[in-house]
Amino acid sequence: MSAIEWLVILGGTAVIAWINWYFFLAQSREVAKEDSSWKRR
Repeated sequence: MSAIEWLVILGGTAVIAWINWYFFLAQSREVAKEDSSWKRR
């Protein structure tokens, strides 16, 4: 495999990992909002 192929594979893996991390972070923020609004009542 050439260096360009390795860069494409690593780049694709990084993008997939970043998207998964982003949605996990967004989900945990949504849960935090729900928890804080529940405590206010």
